[in-house]
Amino acid sequence: MGITFLKSTLANILNKKGSARKPQDEKEGIKSFKENQKVQKAVDRRYLGYREIPLRQIVGSVGRYRDFDSQFRLKKDLPSERLERVKEAFRSGKGLPPVELYRIKDEYYVLDGNHRVAAANEFGWTKIEANIIEYMPSKKTLDNILYREKADYELKTGLYDLIEVTEVGQ
Repeated sequence: MGITFLKSTLANILNKKGSARKPQDEKEGIKSFKENQKVQKAVDRRYLGYREIPLRQIVGSVGRYRDFDSQFRLKKDLPSERLERVKEAFRSGKGLPPVELYRIKDEYYVLDGNHRVAAANEFGWTKIEANIIEYMPSKKTLDNILYREKADYELKTGLYDLIEVTEVGQ
């Protein structure tokens, strides 16, 4: 019995570490774009275009961050008719437009398509189609300078998430 308990405990720990989203109190909502934009002083923007984005990187919303819990599920006290229509469209194979996202560093925030993201998460999708506008952090920190260099490289080459920048100018 002790070994089974230990295996179960270790499995739970590993599952929590490898989960797509950070464990949070479910009463907490997703992140607010405006709050992070203020912290990062992210005002410069550029259009990144259409891409498939891992759902685990969508961490918040521009305007509806209070409507969804930390797992991007619609909070129970809100009407779910819209979410049910989106899920039915997914089930029937009806094409829906890509979601509209804002990006700050490696985090994405939903401008349009909160219910599509919630439904995709519920159906176990790992990626979603999106049009993206990136807001570049302007604080003069080493981390931000390295991020901007990596982002410029990715935009010029079209090669995303393949390199890690560790030194300025390299």
